[in-house]
Amino acid sequence: SGSGASGATYLAIGSVNGLPTDPANQGQHNVLVVSFTVHWGQIGSIATWNGFIKEDNRLVAQWLLVRPVSSYLWDHILTGQDIFAKIQ
Repeated sequence: SGSGASGATYLAIGSVNGLPTDPANQGQHNVLVVSFTVHWGQIGSIATWNGFIKEDNRLVAQWLLVRPVSSYLWDHILTGQDIFAKIQ
C-alpha cells in the first residue's frame, strides 16, 4: 500500500464467489465477486475490500477501513473505492 503502510507486507485473507469455469447465467452480465480483508499489524487498523473482476481483469472494489485511533469519535470508519490492476 502506498497509503501509509511504509512498504511493509501484510497478509490478505479473502474469498471468491466461484471458479472461472462455473457456468454463467445466460442473458445476464456475469462477474467474479471478490472479498478480502487486511489487518494492518501494529498500525491496528482493519480494512475490507468487496468488489468484482471486470472483463479487462481489473478488480473494482469498495473498501471499509476501521482504525483504533482518531481525532473524533465519528472518524474511526472510512470508506472509498479502489481499482486494482495487475502489474506487468
